[in-house]
Order: sequence, then structure tokens, then C-alpha cells
Amino acid sequence: MRGFGLLIALMFVTPAMAESVLMAAINRARTEARCPHYPKATMVNYIICDSAAVRPVVAEHLPEALGMYDDHIKGNLVSAKKLDAGDISGRQFVAEWDVRARELVAKFEEAGRKAKR
Repeated sequence: MRGFGLLIALMFVTPAMAESVLMAAINRARTEARCPHYPKATMVNYIICDSAAVRPVVAEHLPEALGMYDDHIKGNLVSAKKLDAGDISGRQFVAEWDVRARELVAKFEEAGRKAKR
């Protein structure tokens, strides 16, 4: 599970979004929240803490994507519960998360383009 904390720290970061105002605000909110990283805390607790920090940023910068973000977090919580219960491995959690994260980034980018029109 080495490097797992780094993976979590990089949630949602893609080259296209890395310099965006939204990503800067998300990164700032995450830094200020100081959520305890897995395995020091359960993954469920980490996701709850992280989403509590990030959700207001999404609501401010991309309100039309808030429902998408909430759905993404619900999916992450399902996977996190399985990880915390030992029903899936860290690799399986990352694979499930990765699929959802890529889908969310694509949806955010599309919502951002529509908002600019």
C-alpha cells in the first residue's frame, strides 16, 4: 500500500486540470482540512473528511457539477466500506476509484465548457 497516500493526495488531478482555478481551490481546501490519511484513519473517514472540504469548493466554482460530485463520493464510500471491511484490496479500491475519478473529471470538464458558453 506504499504510495497510497500520494494517490489519494492526487485525487482528481489531471494535466488539463492541474492549473485550473478549481483545482487550486480544491488543493487549498484539502490542505486546510488536514484529513488523516489511510491507513491512519479508515478510508471511509478520510473520504468523509475530504468531501466535506471539497464539496463547498465545487459548489462555489462549478455548482452545476455538484450532483455529479455527490454521486462520485457515494461511489467512493461504497468502495471505501469494502476496503475497510477487508472485502477488497487496496489495488481493487484504487481501480474502482480510478474509473470513477476519470469519469468525474470528464464530467467536470464538460460542465466547465458548458458554463463558459
